Amino acid sequence: MTVEDPDGTVRVKPFAGRPGHTTVHQYIMNVFYIPILIHGYHALISSTFLRILFFPINIWILEIIEGYTIINLLGYNAAWVYRGYDAFFHGTIKLWYFHYWYFMGAALELVVLPTILPLTYQLFA
Repeated sequence: MTVEDPDGTVRVKPFAGRPGHTTVHQYIMNVFYIPILIHGYHALISSTFLRILFFPINIWILEIIEGYTIINLLGYNAAWVYRGYDAFFHGTIKLWYFHYWYFMGAALELVVLPTILPLTYQLFA
């Protein structure tokens, strides 16, 4: 979850504070897009290192696709709007978040996919 400061800076939400930005719109879009984000990305890039290296670009593509889909459906992005000098594509991406996306990509590639995902296959097979 993230919060937006009065100056328009969006940052990771502390454990106590103002309401975050994640909305039901974003959640629904993620349900549809996350399988593409993970499986499509793996089909295109076989190297774990390269998948982590390019993960911010993958997230920005996700945000652009989801953001413009919501804009086309509702007339505005009801899920999120980034502000600031580094917000682009009508506020659907924020470049400063690259370090969060690197961390998320590393966690996905090095923890979730090799350990947690095989456990789910065993549980539901």
